[in-house]
Amino acid sequence: MYLRTCARTIAMSSPTQSTKKKINLKVDPHRGDVIDRAAAVAGKTRTEFMVDASYREAQELLLSQTTFYLSNGGWDAFMEILDNPPEPSAARKALQDHQAPWDS
Repeated sequence: MYLRTCARTIAMSSPTQSTKKKINLKVDPHRGDVIDRAAAVAGKTRTEFMVDASYREAQELLLSQTTFYLSNGGWDAFMEILDNPPEPSAARKALQDHQAPWDS
């Protein structure tokens, strides 16, 4: 099985001090201690550690919502449908021709 993705890259500049967003967090003492110990082991400040960890987790979550896995045959079938979509059915045409209530 192969991973194939259709992705777009968005160029983002590094934030300067004046464009950084402030985020405040409250954690229970045990979690705070664990975070502080892990940050020390990583050689980072608490802020650096938490920003890196939360950013990495956010990227993984967003990627999991936009990536799917297909076999080579499945990928080929998927691309064929995208390249040559079926003709719209009568029900779909009727739905498209129907005026939405908010447009009346």
